[in-house]
Amino acid sequence: MLDGHKDVVFGIDMVNEIQAASQNGVFPDASNGPRAFLQREASFIKSKLPWVKVTSSAGWASGLGLDFYDVHV
Repeated sequence: MLDGHKDVVFGIDMVNEIQAASQNGVFPDASNGPRAFLQREASFIKSKLPWVKVTSSAGWASGLGLDFYDVHV
């Protein structure tokens, strides 16, 4: 669906504030679980839409295949 909208889609924020999910037991491994999820999600999106940029609002997300920082002010 997004492939036909390259002119209006810049990027995808995969999840906002993943720390909340981590702190509330969504991931059995609160340290590595969120990182693994973000890495798998970024890889999947890039496999389908290699042109789209991906991010997540998490301060410890380097090395996961993200393209830009999602800054909240």
